[in-house]
Amino acid sequence: MSGSLVTSSILTNTNHTDCPRSIEFILALSAAAAGFILLLVTIIDTNWVPAKSRGGDFSVTFLGENILKQFFLSFELISVLLLTAIIGALIIANIGRDDNTHD
Repeated sequence: MSGSLVTSSILTNTNHTDCPRSIEFILALSAAAAGFILLLVTIIDTNWVPAKSRGGDFSVTFLGENILKQFFLSFELISVLLLTAIIGALIIANIGRDDNTHD
């Protein structure tokens, strides 16, 4: 959520010397507060089980084998999604640059 707020402030060309109590500031503050409250409610309502009573093997070897065997398709889909997000971020970051920087 905070990444989208940072990205939107980078992409806009507004003057930031205006009064900080603008509508964008209030909307951003309310979105951050709503996200924080949602996170807090989730943490409080979760039934936390101690790690010793869970049982099972959570070693790096076990997790690696499950990612490559049982969850292979999910792992690949997430990898493609992240790659697409990185390429999109690079394209967005390159939009505002001038083409005359090769002097």
